[in-house]
Amino acid sequence: MRPIVPWATVAALIIGGFCLCTLGNAQDPSVSIQGHLDAHGKVVYVTYLAGQLLVSRDITGASNAAFSWASIRPLKKGDVLSAQVSEDQSWSVETAQLSDAPFDGKDNFPFPVMAQLEHQSVFPAVLKMKVAIKPGAVIHAGGYEILASRAVSPGDTIPILCVGNDSLLAVWADPDVKPWLTVFKDGAKPTERALDVEAWLVFKNHVDGTIKQ
Repeated sequence: MRPIVPWATVAALIIGGFCLCTLGNAQDPSVSIQGHLDAHGKVVYVTYLAGQLLVSRDITGASNAAFSWASIRPLKKGDVLSAQVSEDQSWSVETAQLSDAPFDGKDNFPFPVMAQLEHQSVFPAVLKMKVAIKPGAVIHAGGYEILASRAVSPGDTIPILCVGNDSLLAVWADPDVKPWLTVFKDGAKPTERALDVEAWLVFKNHVDGTIKQ
């Protein structure tokens, strides 16, 4: 379990490439209390303050021999996003929908265009595959290790969450509550992968398990 950093410290840190500020937007509520599921499926209530996310690098997309991906909300260095900020999380107020990707029969939820979860930045995107993958197969291509529990064909588009700089995880999960497709940078350590999957689960639970109070 990673330690929780006191609020006064978080507000002054640059975390994972994004600056967390407590300067609120007058149009956003200054304080709100929300309940959501944590990574262990437990409902927790969190107090959020109005704040901002300062984007410190361009976020648009990338392409290699195996796949390409594009953020559903391109962000540029210097962009400032209104956000709800807690001790260890920050969620953009602005949302967008993955309307161009298949949703496996699920609702098209509005996704925050950016979140900062402790030391992990997370944002939604769409992945387009260039290679075929058999169910359960692992392939190495484009400098990444790709694992899919379902068949993937070239041209398939998949809604994903980008975690940090290198991990791409399918939004939707299999029954074991793991992303059905994972794309990790070659050489990523098991502990790094586990933390990225945990951030993925926190983001998902926040989106489709939020309880407003």
